Amino acid sequence: AKLLLAASSTWQQVLGLRVAERLGKGVRSAPRDAILAASTEKRSRGRGFGLHRAMDSGGALLGTLLVLVLYWFFGLGFVQIFLIAGVLGFISLVPLWFVQEHGDGKPPVRPRLQLGSLPAPLRRFMLIAFTYALANFSYMFFILRAEGLFTERLAVAVPLLLYALYQLSFTLFAIPAGI
Repeated sequence: AKLLLAASSTWQQVLGLRVAERLGKGVRSAPRDAILAASTEKRSRGRGFGLHRAMDSGGALLGTLLVLVLYWFFGLGFVQIFLIAGVLGFISLVPLWFVQEHGDGKPPVRPRLQLGSLPAPLRRFMLIAFTYALANFSYMFFILRAEGLFTERLAVAVPLLLYALYQLSFTLFAIPAGI
């Protein structure tokens, strides 16, 4: 979905791809959090989640700085940068080919994806959380406002630097906040 954002030309396409991207994040987040919780001792669980957040934000920081370098020094456009990111994303899946899971001999459980079978309060919560996730762009408004204050290449570079600063603060404070 993120790769296809580079080819989007309407807000409806962006909305649809953003929804698909968020659904993908939802599918991977809960199992990852369960693995993280199971692999850390209870007393250091906050540190483990903080470390995960710091590594995630650190990657976003490095990625943002790489985008800035590709844009500023190499003159690449965002479509080209999105395509590079997409190719790297697909390459990052290659190691999964070699992962072999060793089950406990029980057949795998097939989840049923039926929203109707969920309790009504949970469905309401999911709708509210979904709506909030779509609208959670508060820091982006500041970055977009900065874009309007500059012209030409600085109109792109300054918002990228502000986003990098945002990610740097997330990276630096994630572990202390987790603890």
